[in-house]
Amino acid sequence: MNNQNEKNLALSLTAEDVKLIPYLPYLLQDLWDLGTPSSEVAYLLEKNISNFKDFKVLDLACGKGAVSIPLAKQLQIPITMVDIFPEFIQTAKEKAIEYNVSDLCTFRVEDVLNTLNVEKGKNWDCVLFCSAGNILGNQKETIAKLKTLISPEGYIILADAYLLDSNSEDIRFKSCDFITYDEWLKIFDDEGIELIDSVDDDKKEETDETKLIIELISNRVTELSKKHPELKELFESYLQSQINEFYDIDNNLICPIWLLKRK
Repeated sequence: MNNQNEKNLALSLTAEDVKLIPYLPYLLQDLWDLGTPSSEVAYLLEKNISNFKDFKVLDLACGKGAVSIPLAKQLQIPITMVDIFPEFIQTAKEKAIEYNVSDLCTFRVEDVLNTLNVEKGKNWDCVLFCSAGNILGNQKETIAKLKTLISPEGYIILADAYLLDSNSEDIRFKSCDFITYDEWLKIFDDEGIELIDSVDDDKKEETDETKLIIELISNRVTELSKKHPELKELFESYLQSQINEFYDIDNNLICPIWLLKRK
């Protein structure tokens, strides 16, 4: 993995320093859901697709399976989940057993950039790319790459973000290059992709869940700082990045889940 890919991987989990990568599973060990509500993904698919017979799904950068495992249970569809962190995949396997969907789930510990090469042209019915940032490149590169994985009638579920206002001076998590809604639409159009449907999470208030997430990560930051006092500043910077990201979600960003299809 080259330096830029490492940076993109770190940023996908709100880490602004690649030195944090080995510690991310520890910092996030108390969280299963790392970003995208599975219920909203299921809603988009059920609303727009009438037949799930032989419907195969690929979840790139699946994290701990918090989107795909409930989705597999609700829709009774096979899903292949890919993530680079073995710890995340192990949790996903345990959750699949808990949800009684192990027979529907396939797990791969793999860099999704390698997955792209292996799965290109395999005609997946749906590819999930949820809250994974720029690990595939910038926004245009991401859409272009995801498009190569789906069948001519296939779908992409994309959970990402766009600027509430074109003025981004108030953005606190400055390591990500957010774009506007219109800029996203132009990318879709340029890549021959149609926006079929969407669910927007435009809440502008700090929730109890957000507070709990910050508290859980803060506890792990404290533990790691005691074990590795020379890295205390690094761990604390991660906590601040999380706080900054939540601030931006509340004040500067809209975080939609988009259902996309080839035109």
